[in-house]
Amino acid sequence: MYHDLLGPSVAVPGSHRPYTLTTAAFRAQLVTLLDLRMAVTRLDSHLASSAGTGAVPRACVMTFDDGHESNLALALPLLQEFRSRATFFVTVDWIGTSGYLTWPQVRTLADAGMEIGSHSMTHRPPSTLSSAELSVELRESKMRIEDRVGRPVLSASSPTGFFNAAMIPLAEEAGYSALCFGRIGLWDRTTLRYGIPRIPVKRSTTLRLFRDVVRGRRAALSRLRALQMLRDLMKSLLGVARYRAFREALLRARDTRR
Repeated sequence: MYHDLLGPSVAVPGSHRPYTLTTAAFRAQLVTLLDLRMAVTRLDSHLASSAGTGAVPRACVMTFDDGHESNLALALPLLQEFRSRATFFVTVDWIGTSGYLTWPQVRTLADAGMEIGSHSMTHRPPSTLSSAELSVELRESKMRIEDRVGRPVLSASSPTGFFNAAMIPLAEEAGYSALCFGRIGLWDRTTLRYGIPRIPVKRSTTLRLFRDVVRGRRAALSRLRALQMLRDLMKSLLGVARYRAFREALLRARDTRR
């Protein structure tokens, strides 16, 4: 799970900096996947190729969340260079706003062979929404993307780290074939389509950690899961608003020390 790439003309808010990678780091990761003979593919293609088998073929499904402008300007050229494809989950209400893709740019990604999926309408934390609100987020975003891009939208990803299990049946009812969320883990069964775990790739992800995770090393995965459990505990204790404020304060303090 990726978000933004950094380039000379691409600005990223400080609060989002932990989720950004340099193009050099992203290139090194693509080289690593090539060295490991790991195919890099989009979610819908992987589901189609493994239909009926139950087991997941050796591949890396690469996803990008939010729809940042760097997805087209920086990520796409590198993906094309390595003959790779990915799934881009866009937040509909952010399309056309500063720093994010426009609808013509989203269509350019689709025309280049990338999958376009939904990252909801508004990016509001799902844990704060009712079932009716979640249904609107899933259905409206799907219809809007299909209308503007001209291709079926089969996949969705849950925004923020505040997941709501009610999304699972609602995604299926809305016509999605798959739903991703932020739970860290390796996806080893294509029969599990509405709770697909992903591994976030962040600025702090070293190349060694990246390689270990891709190879399924238990120690690396356990370390990432332990950190996620700690964050989940903080979220449950503080709630959405206070946790976000606490995180923002930590990031500001870190920037000040630099």
